[in-house]
Amino acid sequence: SAPKEVSIYDSRVRLRISLDNPPAFVPQHFTNIHAGLQLARRVLKRQAAQNRQIVIITDGEPTAHVEGRDVMLIYPPCEQTAKFTLAEAKRCAAEGIHVSSFALIEDYFYLELVNFVQRLAQVTGGVAAYCNANDLGNMVIDSFIGGRRKRRAM
Repeated sequence: SAPKEVSIYDSRVRLRISLDNPPAFVPQHFTNIHAGLQLARRVLKRQAAQNRQIVIITDGEPTAHVEGRDVMLIYPPCEQTAKFTLAEAKRCAAEGIHVSSFALIEDYFYLELVNFVQRLAQVTGGVAAYCNANDLGNMVIDSFIGGRRKRRAM
């Protein structure tokens, strides 16, 4: 019989997707900050600019990461994915790339996201900011223009 289709309503998902031979359908509702950081680091490595910066805006903890030539899709968020993501963020910082993270927090359901963004700021020496969607624009502009390296609470 065919494997069960994955949906955003599943309570637990663990999938390994080959980048070399991906299936026709890959679930889209995962947050892959790890791959985003990898791509940004590769692009910025080729830039001669003095001020290299990655700005992460997220409404969720990482639920996907890359292992070799496979993408791991894991829900609910797990420490394994957090470790891969934090290690990549640390590589970015080691190459002189400033990392700013903005967590969209609408209610207390997102407290684990706050914890992850704090860990991200800690390993990179970067900015961690928490805000709702209405305040995001001002927070990003304030952080970028001021070059602030402080954490702000909602």
